[in-house]
Amino acid sequence: MSLSALRSVGDALDVTRQFLMPIAARKIGLLAFIVAFMGTAGTPVPASPQFLDPRLWRGLEQTPAETDIVTGISVGAIGEILAVLPAWATPVIIGILFIGILYLITGMLMRFVLVEALQTGTVRIIQPAKAHIRDAFQVVVFRAVLWGLLLLPIGGAVSVVLNLGPDWLPSAPAIVAVGGVLAIGLWIIDVLTIQFVLPVMIHKGEGIISAWRRFTQPLRAHWIEYVVYAVIRVLLGVAVGILALIAVAVGILSIGIILGTVAGIIILLSGGLGSFGAGTTAILGILGFVFIVASIVVFAVVSVPFHTYLWYYALLVLGDTDEDLDLIAEQRATARENGELSQGGFKH
Repeated sequence: MSLSALRSVGDALDVTRQFLMPIAARKIGLLAFIVAFMGTAGTPVPASPQFLDPRLWRGLEQTPAETDIVTGISVGAIGEILAVLPAWATPVIIGILFIGILYLITGMLMRFVLVEALQTGTVRIIQPAKAHIRDAFQVVVFRAVLWGLLLLPIGGAVSVVLNLGPDWLPSAPAIVAVGGVLAIGLWIIDVLTIQFVLPVMIHKGEGIISAWRRFTQPLRAHWIEYVVYAVIRVLLGVAVGILALIAVAVGILSIGIILGTVAGIIILLSGGLGSFGAGTTAILGILGFVFIVASIVVFAVVSVPFHTYLWYYALLVLGDTDEDLDLIAEQRATARENGELSQGGFKH
């Protein structure tokens, strides 16, 4: 019997084609709105972490204790900078943090909305969003606590550098190496939470802890499947990320050429760069705003098929490893019985 992680690579294409075809402006528009909050499709390739370089920590160990190890600015100078901040700075900073947290929760909520759309074949936003707002908050809190564990090695390394920790602590590079291993483990848990536990929460109507307990059953029974899935998913993620980047770049470049040509004509008609007035400036500002909005729209629309494919791939593997957790049983059966899906919608 072939591994589902291998077989589902092609099946996910079939199911994705069935879900998106025939192309309808309303469906694509709703999906674009959803994925706009979910970030880029695919798996980003991280840069080499500089903090693992022992030379960095040797330099920090020579830094006076009263100097901030990140900025190189004395702690006293940082205090003086904070003291002269205007009164409106604090509420602005709080507002930015609030918007950031709200965006994270919204992005997680849109994942629930997307998975429900993939399950039912019908794209809706308001109803599933209302149904899963508490679930989305649970996942955000779970991830915050999860990644908060990294504060332990970070705090330990900083304590060693500043000579504030107990004598039994190892060197800063050793602590950071342990932190790197911990980060990999946390990343694996985080990925499993998003790609598998989240669908279990939807399918079973359970909280994140109960869903994790339920997911551990197929994870233990079919761990080879999930190891193979992890390898293929990373490769697919990189490939999808590159393809999406190229498609977005082409789209944005095309928009830029069109709007840039219009802007150039307006500038020439106004007598050149140094001679246009407030009206021309306003028009150019509008063109710049249109470019930004159009770029976001292009990014979202282009991301739709890539997000859809990667999510269907995860759902196919999940259902194959545990029939009781199969969110897309009918779509899978159709794809594998017929080789490729017939035209039209899903049967319900």
